[in-house]
This record gives sequence, structure tokens and C-alpha cells, in this order.
Amino acid sequence: TAGDSGTGNIKYVAVYLDLPSAINSFSVSFSSAVNVSRILIGNYWEPKHNISYGITVGYNDSTTVERLQSGDQYVITSPRNKTMNFDLQYIADQDKYVLFDILRTSGKAVPIFVSLFPEDTDKNLEQMYSIYGRFNTLPNMSYATYTMHASSLQLEEV
Repeated sequence: TAGDSGTGNIKYVAVYLDLPSAINSFSVSFSSAVNVSRILIGNYWEPKHNISYGITVGYNDSTTVERLQSGDQYVITSPRNKTMNFDLQYIADQDKYVLFDILRTSGKAVPIFVSLFPEDTDKNLEQMYSIYGRFNTLPNMSYATYTMHASSLQLEEV
């Protein structure tokens, strides 16, 4: 991720690689200077079924505004954090186990990176619907139909 979370200018650069286990190094080049605050390396998961419509993305703004006795407003500017909510309506059995493993190992303590449109040709769309964050609450899994499950995920950017 790069940017300043105080102004909400965080940008994500994601590279998805299928590397054989024998390769233990790779390089990524940029055409101009980039400020990098975190580099995340790890496994990724792509569920069999896509997310359903109804994705919500927005910002929590913890700024407080008070009215003074003179009638003026007094503003205490605070950081803004991106939020994203989405449903995984039809999770196959194998995907259910992977999601439960992510919930068990990450919980609310460990942030995860989520891209709802990975490697999309519209980079603005991919940027808007990507987040490096923590679960607000740990989601439950519902039994939608035979061998299919559903869950609703809510994340807040770190």
C-alpha cells in the first residue's frame, strides 16, 4: 500500500504470481518513484463463485464537529478509514473450509488484503474495491442450499 491514511489517499498495487516452489525471488518494476508503506507476501484465495451484487464501499470519518457558544463550528480533524461490505452468497464446500481457516487464523487481530476485482482491466475499479483491513465482526456462515453456503464480510482499512 502507498499513501497517507489521514487523507484517504491509500493506493494498492497487487501482483498475483503462480510461482513454482523452486523459485524464491522475483522483481517488480515501476515507471516512476513509489512510496511503499507495506509489502505483503503470501498465499491468495479465489473462491469458485464470485461475490454477489450489492457491494458497498465507503469511508468512516472519525472527525468531530462541535458548535461553540459563539455559534461557530469547531472541527477536530481525524483519520478517515475505508470500509467495504460484501456477500459471498454461494460458497462451495471447499471454499467454506478455506474461508473458515482465514477467519480462524486472522480473526479481528490480523489484517488481510481483499481485491474483489483482481487483475481487472479497469484499474480504477480494482483500486476502488480493494482493501487491506481487519474484520469489523467475524462473519457467520449460513447453509444456503445443498453443498452451498453464504457469508457476509465487513472490513475496515488499517
